[in-house]
Amino acid sequence: MRPRNFCECGATGNYHLWVFVTDRGSCRLILDTDMVQDFGFLKARTNGYRDLVLWAHDSADRSPARLLQFDGKQYHEVCAWEEDYEFRELPDGRWVSTGDPKIVSNSCGP
Repeated sequence: MRPRNFCECGATGNYHLWVFVTDRGSCRLILDTDMVQDFGFLKARTNGYRDLVLWAHDSADRSPARLLQFDGKQYHEVCAWEEDYEFRELPDGRWVSTGDPKIVSNSCGP
């Protein structure tokens, strides 16, 4: 669930994120986190729920990401990495990305 107003959003567009599940007719909170710019559920599952990746907007050239897995009760971060983007300036003064980001500070493995 994303906030419906700007009260829960930061200046860079990061927002607070909640994930709920329906459990026997009522809603149960399984994730309550902040600093989220974008998110996506993966096909992989842990304890019956799809793994989740969260990205934050840190700066124009950095985007931290986190992998979360379900432990049977709620989502927990299992590892993280940072995506670094490179830009170059065009003759007309505009800046463009030089390609795909580089993955740095990866605690998820090789």
